[in-house]
Amino acid sequence: MQSTCSLESVEITSSNRVSLLDVYKKVFSGHPWHEELICTNSLKKDEDPQKCLAQYSTLGCEKYDTDKSSHIISNDCRISFVKRENIFPLSIAQLENKCLGCKSRMELIEFYPDFVDHSALISEAISEDGFIGYLAFGGDGPVGFSWGYRLPSRDTLSVLFSKVTSLLASKGIYPEDTFYGSEVGVIDTFQGRGIGSSVSALRIIKAFESGYSVFLTRTINPYIHVMLRKMFAGKEGQLLFKDPERTSSWYKWDFKNLNLQVAEDFTLKARLK
Repeated sequence: MQSTCSLESVEITSSNRVSLLDVYKKVFSGHPWHEELICTNSLKKDEDPQKCLAQYSTLGCEKYDTDKSSHIISNDCRISFVKRENIFPLSIAQLENKCLGCKSRMELIEFYPDFVDHSALISEAISEDGFIGYLAFGGDGPVGFSWGYRLPSRDTLSVLFSKVTSLLASKGIYPEDTFYGSEVGVIDTFQGRGIGSSVSALRIIKAFESGYSVFLTRTINPYIHVMLRKMFAGKEGQLLFKDPERTSSWYKWDFKNLNLQVAEDFTLKARLK
C-alpha cells in the first residue's frame, strides 16, 4: 500500500529480513530508547556484582513524549538524559574515561548485536504462529516497522510470557483468540509523521480480518495509547497489570470496537516530510 507521499509499506517476510535488521537497530538507537552502546560489563552473569547495564549514546536528545489528552509527559530525554534512567551522553563519561555505572575503565560494546542479538529476536518473531508484520520504506530505505503474532504461552527472547499467562487467563484472555502487538518503531528523524500509526494500522486490520477477538500489547508509550484509542472507537485500553519484569504495563482492546474506516485512514496519512 502506498501513500501520497511515496511511503511504501510491505509485509515482512524472510526475504526482506535484512532490511528489517538494519532499520531495527537504527530505530532503537534513537529516541526514546537510545539503545546504542552499553558497558562491556553488561555481559557478566546476573549474579556478578560487576554486571553493569549503563547505556551510552553518541548523540544528545531533547525529545520527550506527551499524551495530548492527559498532558502526561513520559520518555523524557531533556537535560542530557538526566530524566532517563541509566543512559548517558558519551561525552560526559569520556571526561573521566570510566563507566558511570560500575566505575570501571570505559569499555563499550554495541547494544545490537553485541548485547542483544536482534537477528535471533527477529528470526524468532517471524517464525511465531500467526505472525503479521509490515516494513515502511521511504527515500533511501526502510524507516519503520510494526509486527505481532498470536499470543504465545511460552517465553520468547523479548517477553517472559510464562510469567503472564496465568495473569492473562484470570482476565479471560487466552492465546487462541488473542493477537499480541509486539513491536512498533520509526527511525528518530522520521518520528511524528504518522509512519508508525500507518504500519501499526495495517497490522491491526490484518489481525482483525484473521478473526482475533482481543488485541493485547505491553507499552509505556503514550502515543501508542492515543493511536489505538482512535482506532478502537475512542475506547481506552483496559489496563490489565504491570509487567512482572519491566516497567511497562499490559493493555487490552476488543476487536469488536475496531473502527475499520479510521484504521484504514491511518494507513494513508503518513508523510515523509
